[in-house]
Amino acid sequence: MLYISRQLGVGKYGVIDTDDMSETACTFAQIEKIVMDYDLEIKGVTTLISPKSGKPYVSQIEVQQNADSVTLLQTKAYMLYGVVIKTHEQEITKIDVPSGLRVPRVTIRLSDYGTSCSDNIVNSLSIQFGHELILVLDDSIKIKRGSFSSMWTGSNVKVSLEEVTKASIIKSIYLCDSSNRTIDCFEEIIIDHQERKDFYKGFRAVKGIGLRVSEYPVDSEINVMLKYSIEDLSKVSEMVAAQYRKEFEAVCTAVFSPCRHKPDYKNYIEVYAKDAVVRSMKGTNDFELCWRARRTVFFLLNNIVLIRDLSPFLRYMTLLPPTEHMKELYTTLCRNLVDLVDKEYACR
Repeated sequence: MLYISRQLGVGKYGVIDTDDMSETACTFAQIEKIVMDYDLEIKGVTTLISPKSGKPYVSQIEVQQNADSVTLLQTKAYMLYGVVIKTHEQEITKIDVPSGLRVPRVTIRLSDYGTSCSDNIVNSLSIQFGHELILVLDDSIKIKRGSFSSMWTGSNVKVSLEEVTKASIIKSIYLCDSSNRTIDCFEEIIIDHQERKDFYKGFRAVKGIGLRVSEYPVDSEINVMLKYSIEDLSKVSEMVAAQYRKEFEAVCTAVFSPCRHKPDYKNYIEVYAKDAVVRSMKGTNDFELCWRARRTVFFLLNNIVLIRDLSPFLRYMTLLPPTEHMKELYTTLCRNLVDLVDKEYACR
């Protein structure tokens, strides 16, 4: 017998042959070929007949577990709570509640059922209204960045990180990125200490995650705002700045290379070399002056300079109250920009 054992990343599945218990990684297309062309049955693969073409096609792939390997603890979870926890060896491969929870609130410690989690273990999982399923993580279980990537608000499924201290597990949840997917609604889904939760709100925002378009943007270039409120913005700003310090220092103190290949480059140099706003930033240490000139600064950065992606730094400066060191980096950036304009103007 063949059956789907687990999901392996995006669009790949493990297929086990019970004759020798060997597992083969297969793509959706390969599974479809096995079922359609070779007429072999794979447990967990559902086929339907297309009403238009009249031909069969694979409509669904569901992770299964060999009945012989189901433990007493797994059976108990289903009998008492209605929760099906599927595993492959020591890896949790799927969590499902096929007939609804049997009590209003159920807490499952995942490390009781395995030592690791495969990708997408809660895919499409939704609990009935008025009930809640809490999945507790601790330091003894390994997870992947795609393990919880398909969670969504309104599913009544939550993940508790309160006992977790390992950075790898924490980042795998907050920065989950399987196929560029993230837990965007983590405010409603993740249970954690407020300080750590707030830090990741700021950290994710600087990375461009967990933002929403602002009706009244501070800047047209950064027209987004934090999706969720942060209790202590200054403290979070310091923590985020510490994480990004080396990256921001490298970007802001780098030697600028001019974009001479751009069609309007020479015109921009001619105009902005004499611009009063640009002249006011020459050799200055005045952050407030430079920040008031940010529209000009952002424009020049986008049009006359070859530079590493400045978006994280500009998001930090716009969305969080910058620390003194970050203010110094920004003024350094402005001075270097003016120096480049002057140098290019002199060599025209």
